[in-house]
Amino acid sequence: MSYSVFKLRHLISIMDDNEPEALLSSFKCSAEPAAEHFLKSVAVTHEKYSISRTYLVLEEKNSDTKIIKGFFTPAVKCPGVKKATLFRILFWNE
Repeated sequence: MSYSVFKLRHLISIMDDNEPEALLSSFKCSAEPAAEHFLKSVAVTHEKYSISRTYLVLEEKNSDTKIIKGFFTPAVKCPGVKKATLFRILFWNE
């Protein structure tokens, strides 16, 4: 049994259209349902729009079988805040 880290972006580029989603749908995380939802429903879109980068930790049982054991996703873009919104947040309670 060995573990490897793969860029989701790379897997998307080498797999057929539905293969990345099929791989991601195999991931289960009962301890953190939000993480499971992110990986299955959001990660591919964030990759395509360069919002974040997801790295998958895969266990390679054999050359044909890979199991997602975990992942991490650093953000690429900072969320924007409009000046008026920021002003309201900072000075509303004065």
